[in-house]
Amino acid sequence: MDQENQNTSIDNQQATTDALASAPAQSDKSYVGMIMLSYLVGMFGVDRFLLGRKVTGVLKLLTFGGLLVWWVIDWGLITYGKLRGKDGLELQGYAANQKFFKKLFWILLALEILATAAVIAFHALVPEAGQV
Repeated sequence: MDQENQNTSIDNQQATTDALASAPAQSDKSYVGMIMLSYLVGMFGVDRFLLGRKVTGVLKLLTFGGLLVWWVIDWGLITYGKLRGKDGLELQGYAANQKFFKKLFWILLALEILATAAVIAFHALVPEAGQV
């Protein structure tokens, strides 16, 4: 009986090891966390620094996210799983959360474009609104 329990334990350990070996390797960085950081402080290059891309992080910091264009591009690349760390591994939680965050990306991007257009239109219609 004791030998049978030992064999079962060894089989369970082997099954666990096999499952871990067959699972795709993932980064130690969180997908959800990286999206949030990219959206909130990505214009300062924080997302690039955390992914191990220090040179482009400094460039992004010095150019204020490439005048916000680079910021939006990186935010989208992280959302779609195309921007990874130096190790090239998929961010943790990408598979489970990608659908929601892809939809959220387009909704937030559309809202930002509309808000920018509204501010530009307001200043065009009311020129003295920008002056104090």
